[in-house]
Amino acid sequence: MGRTPEGYEYVAVDGGVRIERCTVRAQSLVMPESIDGMPVTSIAPYAFEGNAEIRDLACPSQVVEIGSRAFANCTALERITFPVKLTRYDNSWVAGCARLEEIVLPGGVIDLDLPSPAPSGVKRVVIGPMTRTVQIARTWKTRLIHVGVHPENPWLSSDGTCVYSADGTELIVHATKSPDVSVAQGCLRIAARAFEHEKHLEHVNLPEGVCDIGERAFAESTLSRFESPGSLRSIRREAFAGCQSLREVDLAEGLREIESRAFAECTACTGIRIPASVARVELKAFEDAGLQPVGDNPTLAVSAHSKVLFIDEAGVLCERTGDGVAVLEALDGQTKRYRTPNGAVRVSARAFFGHPSLEQLEIAEGVTCIEREAFMRCEHLRSVSLPESLQELGDRAFATTALSSCAVPAGVKHLGECALAFNFKNWHPTTNPPEARAHVTLEPGNNRYFVERGLLYERYEGRATRVVLYVGPDIDLAVRRDARSIAPYAFFGVQGIRELRLPAGIPTGEASFAMRKPPERIVIEGEDGISFDAMHDWRGVCALQRAFAGDGTTNAKLLCTTFDEEALSAQLDYEAFRYMLARLARPDHLEAKARQTFMQTFREQLSDACIAFARHDDRTCVDALAELGLISETNIDQAVEAASTANSAPIMARLHELKRTRFRAAAQSYEL
Repeated sequence: MGRTPEGYEYVAVDGGVRIERCTVRAQSLVMPESIDGMPVTSIAPYAFEGNAEIRDLACPSQVVEIGSRAFANCTALERITFPVKLTRYDNSWVAGCARLEEIVLPGGVIDLDLPSPAPSGVKRVVIGPMTRTVQIARTWKTRLIHVGVHPENPWLSSDGTCVYSADGTELIVHATKSPDVSVAQGCLRIAARAFEHEKHLEHVNLPEGVCDIGERAFAESTLSRFESPGSLRSIRREAFAGCQSLREVDLAEGLREIESRAFAECTACTGIRIPASVARVELKAFEDAGLQPVGDNPTLAVSAHSKVLFIDEAGVLCERTGDGVAVLEALDGQTKRYRTPNGAVRVSARAFFGHPSLEQLEIAEGVTCIEREAFMRCEHLRSVSLPESLQELGDRAFATTALSSCAVPAGVKHLGECALAFNFKNWHPTTNPPEARAHVTLEPGNNRYFVERGLLYERYEGRATRVVLYVGPDIDLAVRRDARSIAPYAFFGVQGIRELRLPAGIPTGEASFAMRKPPERIVIEGEDGISFDAMHDWRGVCALQRAFAGDGTTNAKLLCTTFDEEALSAQLDYEAFRYMLARLARPDHLEAKARQTFMQTFREQLSDACIAFARHDDRTCVDALAELGLISETNIDQAVEAASTANSAPIMARLHELKRTRFRAAAQSYEL
């Protein structure tokens, strides 16, 4: 290690010098560019730590690496200039520098991210010449009073308060603790997140010319009032979301669009008037803001001069289109009964999604389309009337509602996926089973859909069909051989099916067989078909879903394998014992390992099996045990003793009969 007279300890590294330790005592220190003819290229960890003399420090321009805590705890340090070639910034470098007020940031950082925590005394920063993007943590913004940009930076500029694009047309980030900000003339756009999370901000003055406010530009700030210039055209997604101090909002004519959740959770807002110039308001733009669209003095209103938008008497935002009225969004969460307005032709996607109060719905004549998820999660919706004019019902249009009945009009040409999948929110087969499914009927004369033996089908070109939904009341079901697929959630929440016949190889959708209970008997028809009794509890539900999701078809072998695996891992109870016996008696697609395990289970758990069958008076299963040799001359007494604990007269009688007739043993008289 070398040492210079000036007080630097150093080592030579890769053709340059790394400063290991500095003992210089000076208030203003410019580090040497070279030592012994070699450039200073790095500064070791802790090299200047604890120096209590230096107030102003400039690093050599050739330095490309600085170690952790290199300048930490320099208690007198007020200003530091980092190298122009350094490509990163680390807060640890100046940790504990309580008097540090100004930082000239590394010049080579392209994407600048000033993370928390900021140095406690910092007031000014200068952004380097290579920086193109800037992110500044909130702790910096609460301390800074000035931000500058290196004059040779071709991408950024600054007015001391905010960082802009080089030409000044975009405000990229507000960097200081100024509560009242005047945006520079010539700015056209406020960038995404420019003022986000600022807890000192009160007011921002936007000059004429600003036409766009970016996503979350002011989100969760303490802005108290906002006046838009006449040039403003777009307020992007969540631009003011969570501004809980925002009381006054003045939107000028000229505004054209307000995107989703733009003013969501602005709970202090006293009122918003949507200008006549606005042609598009996205869903949830005013969600949880507490604004009222109805009443004598509504706090959310559309200009009476608007030719596009209006709020109907039920507090629903509507749009006038070329072919009629589109129902856009329910703004009043208290509405319990709703009838679409005169001239309505469409209910838009998610218009009433998650509405907390809607109970009764009448879609008036003239409406031809209800788009996707229009009434999804309306958990109190129990009655709906659909018009003869209806032609299209979008995906999940009425999913997760509490409908008790629904009549599908004859003119419907398209039912989307899960459009009528009711009562399945947070569904679980044991802890939260669905309520009785809605009674779905199909009005006569429909050319696209038909009902056959409890199943609603969709016709395709030729003779092909598709199973859309189980509508009941049949309990013995046979899917048509010309069915080419089964829709998602087609059997959702179904229980009480006695037999289900399925052609082999039919494609299935997501949770097509998410039943409350599986069928008592499943038959898959085909060359490698199968017919067997399912475990009639939640294990059967899970196995049935998993089996048909395995390769996306009604695969007989996969179905058997999946149920067998479920039985092998299940708790040994009556259902499990009964299933294993049925599989041993009819071993289609039963793998040798599963058969061996089933047999071994009965040999080891014979007493438990006999008790379970006795408690259910199941003589058929007792006979099956004997036929399979699982009850024999050597263990018949064990079986009798176990069954006696369940006090089942029929089972005890049957076991004694087997003992006398099959095993030729004297049996104790058993009186009923």
